[in-house]
Amino acid sequence: MSGEPAARGVIMRSYRLEGPGSAGGIVPREEPVPTPKPTDVLVRVRAVSLNRRDALILRRCYALPSVPGVVPVSDGAGKVVAVGEKVTRFAVGDRVVSAYWPRWHDGRLRPELLDQFGCTLDGMPAEYALLSGPGTPFSLLARPETGEDE
Repeated sequence: MSGEPAARGVIMRSYRLEGPGSAGGIVPREEPVPTPKPTDVLVRVRAVSLNRRDALILRRCYALPSVPGVVPVSDGAGKVVAVGEKVTRFAVGDRVVSAYWPRWHDGRLRPELLDQFGCTLDGMPAEYALLSGPGTPFSLLARPETGEDE
C-alpha cells in the first residue's frame, strides 16, 4: 500500500444514517480511518453534494433500500491519500470525484451490480472515504486540475 495516512489509528468524523425518514436520522460518528486493502482507494473528502436520489433514500422512497448505518450521500470530491498495491488507475495525490454505480460501467444493469455509494455502500460524508473492491476503477473519476475543492 502506498501513501497511507501518516498514523494508523487516526480517528475521523463520519455521518451515518441510523434512522431513515428524516435528516435527524443522520448522526455524527467518530471512527478509525479505514486502511486500504489491495484493490482499495482511500480518499480525503473535500466536498460532498446532496442530490435527489439521496433525499429519496433518506425518506425511504428509493427503489433500493439502504443498509442500516450506512454513510449516506453518493457524490463527493477529494484527493487520493492511499492506494492498495493492485490499484493502477489512481495514485496518491490524484484529485477525484465519486460515481455512485461503482460496479456497473456499461451494458445491462444486473442485480450483482446494484450496489451504490450512500445506499448499500458507505458514501462520502466522512473525512475519508474508502472506495473498495474490484469495481474501484469505475467508482472514481479523475478531476481536472482547475477549480477549488470546496
